[in-house]
Amino acid sequence: MFVIPTVFGPVAATATEPIHSGAVLYTLTGAVRGTVHVWATHDPHHWDDFTTTLRITLGSADAIADMPTEPLPRVRQRAYTGNMRCLLNEPVNAPWKWEVGPSGLRNADDREAPPRATECLTAVMRGCGAHFAALPELSALQEVARVRETPSLLRYLAWSIPLRERELSRAERMAQRYRQEAQAVNGLWWLGARWFQDRPGLVQLLLLASYPGSLAYRAALLRRWVEAYEDEARYCRGSLSRLRAERETLSARPAHSVTV
Repeated sequence: MFVIPTVFGPVAATATEPIHSGAVLYTLTGAVRGTVHVWATHDPHHWDDFTTTLRITLGSADAIADMPTEPLPRVRQRAYTGNMRCLLNEPVNAPWKWEVGPSGLRNADDREAPPRATECLTAVMRGCGAHFAALPELSALQEVARVRETPSLLRYLAWSIPLRERELSRAERMAQRYRQEAQAVNGLWWLGARWFQDRPGLVQLLLLASYPGSLAYRAALLRRWVEAYEDEARYCRGSLSRLRAERETLSARPAHSVTV
């Protein structure tokens, strides 16, 4: 058992032995009563890395995979739900080390938790996460996470890689299309410039001027479209490289049962 100080007073947390999923459940007594669920998960930016990230959930099950499960933590008799991510490799005081989920902390009526309740529950989740991170069997629990999550990650990669390939093909195709159009318009502008040089006049000058609908305006617009689609193609290539590397790493290590 260990004690977590909060704005409403001390909270005693008692950890169970890791369960089959690799999670540890923390039973809370004192200023907060209920359960907190903690387990290792994949890095949000590197799906083949299970050594950097924890997910802490209010209740006895993971909030991403299951509905909030009793016993939910209660502050002054009111139950709350929510989850938090912890990035283990970040500095202790980095504001992004502990990040509450996008839905925030909410009560049973699906209303945002009051500031003091949020402060209290955040301290509790951080305390439980820090205890989990210090467990001597952390490496084994991270391996359990890899085994548990690899099949679903590979299924998602099998869907997302072809999608990204189609996006890359489209971006390259559109960049080439606008590049050719820009070259054609640019050629017409230079043709007009030579005409103006041979026969200066108002009509020729208007042909060379830049205004909405003119050749110069169109050429500049097409160049911006080329740059935009080239940027998109670069992003898709980088994303594809990362996704394929993650698929290769995940596929190279078969999922098998792990005993903690």
